[in-house]
Amino acid sequence: MAFPLFKDLTKSVNDLLKKGYPSADKYAFRVESDTTSESGIQFTPSIQKTASGVEGEMKAKFTARDATVTTVANLKEEVSLEVSPTKAIRGFKWAALIGSTASTFLEKLRGKLTIEHRTDYSTTAVSFDYAPTAGKGGDPVKANLSSVVGSKDAGFAGGFDVELSQTGEMKAISLAVLYSRVDMDVSLFSKNGTLGTTVGANFFQKSPLFGRDTTVGGEITYDLGRRNTLLTLGAQFKPAETSTVKTRIDTKGLMGVSLSEKLRDNLTMTWTADWNVFGEGVFQYGVKLAFK
Repeated sequence: MAFPLFKDLTKSVNDLLKKGYPSADKYAFRVESDTTSESGIQFTPSIQKTASGVEGEMKAKFTARDATVTTVANLKEEVSLEVSPTKAIRGFKWAALIGSTASTFLEKLRGKLTIEHRTDYSTTAVSFDYAPTAGKGGDPVKANLSSVVGSKDAGFAGGFDVELSQTGEMKAISLAVLYSRVDMDVSLFSKNGTLGTTVGANFFQKSPLFGRDTTVGGEITYDLGRRNTLLTLGAQFKPAETSTVKTRIDTKGLMGVSLSEKLRDNLTMTWTADWNVFGEGVFQYGVKLAFK
């Protein structure tokens, strides 16, 4: 197995502490389905209620002539088409995406090209984004370069990610070092960008102390400019074969809870909530029904 990309170095702890809560997902109610036709086309329709209104999306994915094609259309009239090969050639793989709004296709045309190279000890990725309407006057073109090197046997990996403007100016740089085992990840990281410089550390562990289906994790960050420290702790466990419970809390008082229950073989219901234990902010919740 090749080394992960830079964005995946801290994926385990990020999924545990941030993914699946209302403050991240931004919906109050969501219904989604995932089905595959006899011809091999995978359809994923979804509809959700957010603070700004009702949003809907249809995604179709299929493989033809050694390439995977993904199309997406939503109620905002946004459409996109992404093509990528199913197999890497000498470690190289690419993906190209083009999208726009149906009513003003040329005016809001956007695109992205990503090229990756993977080996047993390193990964490198380069991407170019074109979005003329993004950022309200910001650069229509931006580029990202990231690289990771390490040793699978030793369990160490380290890398960087650099964001460049269309003039070649460095807008942000991130660094990370990861120590990984089968049931544990520990990493150190830093990010310097327009919002200042942040340094931190996190850990992710499948803990045998609470059972084989329990994971715990935590992250501590320090903002060098604002001189603020934030500590976040989280855990996930399965009280039953069909149930999953996840929770997290940070030193600002933000508490999150997620309860997921498999009602049938093809139906899962998830209830999530966010609130501040110090009484600040508002109570947020989300309910999702997933059919497969």
